[in-house]
Amino acid sequence: MKKNIASALSLGLLSLAACHKDKASLALPALDSAGISKDININLTYRDTQDSAKNDQWEVIISEPAGKVLLDTISPVNTALSAHLHTASYVVNATYVFRGTTYNTYSVTTYRNVDPRSWTAMPAPYLSLILGDTISPSERITYYTHPPYLSNFEGTDFNDIIVSDYTWALGLAGNPDYQPTDPTYQPGGLLTVYNWAHGGNPVYTLFPQPGFYNFHTPPATGNDTVNLTHMDTTIKVNYRVPASYSIFFNTLLGYADTTNLNRSMTLFINEYIGGNPYPADLEYPPTGVQAYDLDLEASNSATGEFIAYLNYDTRVPSSVNWLTSADYTLNANLQDSFNIHFNGVKPTFYDMKWRSGKIEFEMYSAPDDATLHPYTWFTHLGSKLLNGQSIPSLSPLNLYFVEATGLPSDFNGYLNAFATTATPITPPLGTGVIAYSKSW
Repeated sequence: MKKNIASALSLGLLSLAACHKDKASLALPALDSAGISKDININLTYRDTQDSAKNDQWEVIISEPAGKVLLDTISPVNTALSAHLHTASYVVNATYVFRGTTYNTYSVTTYRNVDPRSWTAMPAPYLSLILGDTISPSERITYYTHPPYLSNFEGTDFNDIIVSDYTWALGLAGNPDYQPTDPTYQPGGLLTVYNWAHGGNPVYTLFPQPGFYNFHTPPATGNDTVNLTHMDTTIKVNYRVPASYSIFFNTLLGYADTTNLNRSMTLFINEYIGGNPYPADLEYPPTGVQAYDLDLEASNSATGEFIAYLNYDTRVPSSVNWLTSADYTLNANLQDSFNIHFNGVKPTFYDMKWRSGKIEFEMYSAPDDATLHPYTWFTHLGSKLLNGQSIPSLSPLNLYFVEATGLPSDFNGYLNAFATTATPITPPLGTGVIAYSKSW
């Protein structure tokens, strides 16, 4: 199944959104300091779909860059939190502490030097168009006549044929064998597929080995018969990756109507089981869809590095300008002294993650060459939820940074795009994210 970039490369952020009828309010007095007083209105919700009983908790800590704490409060999950803050600057450090009661674990995330006035959720800035299961499926039988001949056979049912009319799943109720050794599946024969149908969505059928595809509109009810005597040919793409990296996953979604993302389908999926079982890294139809959503991921298992490219556009890119370890230099990677310098073009933001026992701590930052002091910051948060927790040290866990196109390329603008709407967002056409991750 499709692996979300948030799970393959992300730093474990839980999804947040802002829509719940419960509300807890907190107002603070004006700052007793010189300078012009400015207002920051906070209206946030931490959505936790696994905790309907609201046993989990989250804490919000907002402070000025110089250290003045403006807000520190604990709220139940799935409950709106509002606050009216008075400060001399719109730029603050925003931290949330999440305590999961199931496993008694803690997740601490700091957004450094941000303007949260427009936020309705703490941002989880990972691009994804994966849809929820919003259309009820029904099972149907599709009879394919005159299927194409296969000169070779990949060997697993999953890769023999793709039938899809929705991005949530491949659309097969039972994966069909399609083998050269079975004469009933050869030209003139009959291929019977049990597949899921979603409303009146167009059905996409792909035979990856010969590279032939078909779009057709199924009947409103009942079973389906499709003549495959004349099929169209896919475009095949092989992607170059940096030396020592290898592609381990890619998937391509297609949208027949960009104003209705339910009219969608899985065009291609490759998990490189036993290498690359296909003639190319990617096969896709040049017609039949208005937009493509590509997720391409590679890794260097020896060094713990992952690279990824996500793109939503009217065309499928034939090459990628990857981000790699050559794009940055770690000048310091100690628990209380972290400094990274980006070589050449700076990314949109970076995120560094550390661990201390059952606590994970991460900090988002603009690529400003500043030296961070994570242990000092973390141990001086004064978090109420972390009170009594032993924090003897921090160990580096993961570095993550991205370069964005089609979205605001500045740190605050990019975060705002993800913090002012429910996640995952629906990006505009022409959106792309190139990502790099290093694990220790």
